[in-house]
Amino acid sequence: MWHQHILDVVNYCHDMMMLCGRVIGHNPDGAIAGKVERDEATKKALEQRFPEYERDIWGHEMLITIRVKDQTGEVTLFKMKRTTKMGKIFAVIAARKGCCSQILRFLLGWERIDPDLTPAELELEDNDQIDVFLAQNGC
Repeated sequence: MWHQHILDVVNYCHDMMMLCGRVIGHNPDGAIAGKVERDEATKKALEQRFPEYERDIWGHEMLITIRVKDQTGEVTLFKMKRTTKMGKIFAVIAARKGCCSQILRFLLGWERIDPDLTPAELELEDNDQIDVFLAQNGC
C-alpha cells in the first residue's frame, strides 16, 4: 500500500508532511539487500497478528526453516513452504553426499520420514530438526 501511495507524488508528499512532519524517501536500489528477510519478517508478523488471514488472497505462504543434521553433526538449513514434499530436500542432501536418497534414512525423532509427506503433514515448525543417517556404503 505504501509503495502505491508513493507513486502519487503530490498527495504522498502532502500526506507525509501532515502525518510525519517530513517526507519519507524511497531508495529501491538499497531495498534489494535483505529483501527476502524483510518479506519473511513481515509475513511472520502478519501471521502472528492475524492467524486466520486468507493466505490465498495475499498470494504468499509462510516459509519455515528445517534443520537437517547428519551423523557427523553437520547441519544444513532449508527454507521451504509447508506444502513442499520432503523428498525435495532429501534429494539435495543425497546429491551433496554423492549418493542416492534411498540409502539415507531421514528421521523425525525415531520415526522414518516418508518423502511424499510435507512439513505441514508432519506438523513441523520453524527451526525443527530432522536427522539423516547413512544406511549403507553405496547405491
